[in-house]
Amino acid sequence: MSNKDVDYLSDAYKLLRPTYPDSLYNILFSVLESRKPPCQECNCSNKLYDVAVDVATGTGQVVTSIASRFRKVLATDKSDTQLALADPFPNVEYKCCDASSIDLPTGSVDLVTVGQAIHWFDVEAFYREAIRVLKPNSGVLAFWTYDLGVLDKAGSEEDLEFLKVHKDTLGPYWLPGMSVAMNGYKDLKPNVEDFFEHVERHDLLMDDTPYSAEQIAGYVRSWSGYRDFRLKNPDVDPAESLLRALKDIIETRQKERKSEHDDTVIGQFIYRRKLTLVIAYGPKV
Repeated sequence: MSNKDVDYLSDAYKLLRPTYPDSLYNILFSVLESRKPPCQECNCSNKLYDVAVDVATGTGQVVTSIASRFRKVLATDKSDTQLALADPFPNVEYKCCDASSIDLPTGSVDLVTVGQAIHWFDVEAFYREAIRVLKPNSGVLAFWTYDLGVLDKAGSEEDLEFLKVHKDTLGPYWLPGMSVAMNGYKDLKPNVEDFFEHVERHDLLMDDTPYSAEQIAGYVRSWSGYRDFRLKNPDVDPAESLLRALKDIIETRQKERKSEHDDTVIGQFIYRRKLTLVIAYGPKV
């Protein structure tokens, strides 16, 4: 869900970028519920929150999971191409704009979310805009990132091939924000603690996902580093090279029929990733 001023291969992005685990949303809504004021008219908790903003929504992965909990969701991104592929909902407005320009009144928003994108922002400007639109006594900012992950297990043939593409082939083409994302936002500057009184960090696991060799190659093609590599090296396709290497691994294991490689005998690899969730509330400024 990048907010860079580029368009990725949006079809691949929508189909192959991961969805986020239920554990993330359970924590997020637990915090939001704990800060939600009771309904004064009936002395109960309101069933729906008022407004959420999903910034750098991409093709709407987060929106799909939160739309039913809010009366209104504003989902923003700098890519018209990606927004055009997002699923429509009656209470969701998609808008092409910058992360630090949220077109909503001051103090009107319950939740601002950013999935795998804040590392591309003008972070300070975004924090200040989030603080402006969030309800001062109950609003919550949540952003998260996942690591590169491993295919099957660290050090496996397929994982080494995958890592080689990300680190060696595409390494010089990643912008600095990528290393910040891969490190769980430990080095994200400025520190969110400088802007919010309360900050929670949660280490979670993404759902294990079976990917075919073709799907892994398609996922690589959705990366910003891949796009920038191809712009400068149009005759070289590292995703295609990875696909060939993975197919060779599958073919070898199918012939050997080794029981410890049951995942790949049928032509699939298990993709495992870690996720870091940051939740902040109580603005300082």
